[in-house]
Amino acid sequence: MAIIALIGVVIALASVIVAQQVGLIQTKALREANALNRRLASPKIASTVRVEQRYDNGRNFPPWFYLLTTISNEGQLAADDLRGEWKLVPTTREIAERTIPIHLDSLGSSQPYQVQEVRLESGLGPGVWTSRGGSNTIQFAVTIELTCRGLTDQPERYTARNEYDNSSQQMVRVPS
Repeated sequence: MAIIALIGVVIALASVIVAQQVGLIQTKALREANALNRRLASPKIASTVRVEQRYDNGRNFPPWFYLLTTISNEGQLAADDLRGEWKLVPTTREIAERTIPIHLDSLGSSQPYQVQEVRLESGLGPGVWTSRGGSNTIQFAVTIELTCRGLTDQPERYTARNEYDNSSQQMVRVPS
């Protein structure tokens, strides 16, 4: 009888240990799932900047250069109260500086926002910047600085810097 009681106690203790381990495994899985859900349910702002040459006056004249920027949300939760600015930052006076404020009530994942296109203008005088003598060697960057709100009331920040690459004649993302 004592042996049966001892076996019963051992089985009960083994059951408690197994239940505790199962509970710990479930708790760990729930924590990981919760962290994943928070990441998925957060806005994830992204942007692209590209350069487009246009021959607005025909092929007999030099092309004009336009900057086309798209801001998108790759997250599953809409970014609310998106505020900030898009800024053209020349490294020489050859191109004029330009700032465009950005104010959006909401940015969902289904519809990217197209920033107003910007034609490169000369910083040396009135007119539009065009390459001289076939040279496209220019230096400038575009910075985008934004804040938005997601699940919490804490603002989330987004910063991107793209620099013009003369060899590819396109914008390249650089660490900010």
